[in-house]
This record gives sequence, C-alpha cells and structure tokens, in this order.
Amino acid sequence: QQQQQQQQILKGRPVQYNHNHNQNPIRITNNHYQTYSKPIWLDQATHDMLDLSRIPLGQLTSDDIESVTGLMANWAKCKSPDSALQVETLLKRVVDDHNAGNGSVNVTTRMYTMAIDAWAKTGGEKAAERAHHIHKNMVQQYMETGDENI
Repeated sequence: QQQQQQQQILKGRPVQYNHNHNQNPIRITNNHYQTYSKPIWLDQATHDMLDLSRIPLGQLTSDDIESVTGLMANWAKCKSPDSALQVETLLKRVVDDHNAGNGSVNVTTRMYTMAIDAWAKTGGEKAAERAHHIHKNMVQQYMETGDENI
C-alpha cells in the first residue's frame, strides 16, 4: 500500500488513507533507534509511523510529530529520489492528520522546507517539479488557513 501511495505522489495524485481504529498506536523510543543500523531503523520507524492500523488518521500526538520531524530530517540527508519520496510521504501524513481535525498537529514551514530540500538534493529529473508542487501546496495551505506555523 505504501508503494502505491508513493507512486500516486509521484504522479501528483492525492493519496487516500484507510482507517483502522482497532489497533493501539506504536511509539518509537530511543531504544528502537539504538537497536538497528540506520537503514533498517529508518525504514521500520517510517513504516510504523505511516501504518494507519497503528496510528489512525487524526490521532497523531505531539510526540509523534517530533518523531515524524526527525524521520523527515534523516531521510532528507540520504539524497535520493526514494528518500525524498519518504520525506514527502511523511509530510502528507501530517497534513492529512491536521486536515482530519487533529488540533494537536501543526504542519510547519520546517516540514515543508525539509521536503523541498530533500527533492533538491536528489538532482533528479523531476526534482524541481516536485519541490515546486510542495511549495505551491504550502502557500495554498497558508492562504486557506492563515496558519502562522506555515
């Protein structure tokens, strides 16, 4: 499902998330980071954060947002299209949670900037287009909401 969502993002299509409220959310601890080497823990932590059966849409906490921001920063350092896509997918997760009415979630300029920067670092063929799309969405979100965090 995550791969399908990533393909939709690359094509500029909105991604829809499924809801499953029967599972308890997972919390990522420092022990989780120390147990695995970077690629394994980064992949696993990202998968856990995007897994809506663990953290349903609208239920991210401020601690989750700190984890997402850290994941975005680490992916952005990897300088590949796949890593930029992970950053963009994490950004989308936060935006979707905010749009679902989660008042404890604030999408920040820093999050948008990390996604734009991740694409810029790839040097890929579609990197500028993706970065422009993210910037356009950030400006549109600000114009619609007046949110000073953006």
